[in-house]
Amino acid sequence: MSTAIDLTISPRLVSESERLDFLFKFFGSRLVIPGQNLICNWMKHLCDSYSGYSSQYNKFKSVSWSFYELSNGGFYLAPRIRGPVLISNPGNYFEGSLSPDAAGIVSTLFGVNHLIFEIYERSKKDREIIQQITALNDRYYLLRDYAKTHYESSSIMRAID
Repeated sequence: MSTAIDLTISPRLVSESERLDFLFKFFGSRLVIPGQNLICNWMKHLCDSYSGYSSQYNKFKSVSWSFYELSNGGFYLAPRIRGPVLISNPGNYFEGSLSPDAAGIVSTLFGVNHLIFEIYERSKKDREIIQQITALNDRYYLLRDYAKTHYESSSIMRAID
């Protein structure tokens, strides 16, 4: 008898009571604030109408974020707004409308990647930081694996390419 193995990667919305532990789990104690800030800053960079806590557009006023844990061990953050979100990446000439969920995946991928390179260059001799960066690098690829299965995968991949 053969048993089928489910390889589907699924997200789980993190409850409000789990949010602080979630951030420490994925970023480690020393990278929580820079990690979360970089993800939000990448959204600001990619989306002209996003400014974090105040904007001329109602859908971006006082934006809070949803946190998702993936069944493969990855994670991402997504803004709690009504979509679509216009994303523009001058670095690769991508411009397109994404759901808030897909936009969050894109900004998390960029933020985590930025954090890995920025912190690694400054902390090459700090073993604790190197371990956290190594774990973040693994989680970057776990999120990327999930992004490839997302219903907006082609747009996500074009946005990060």
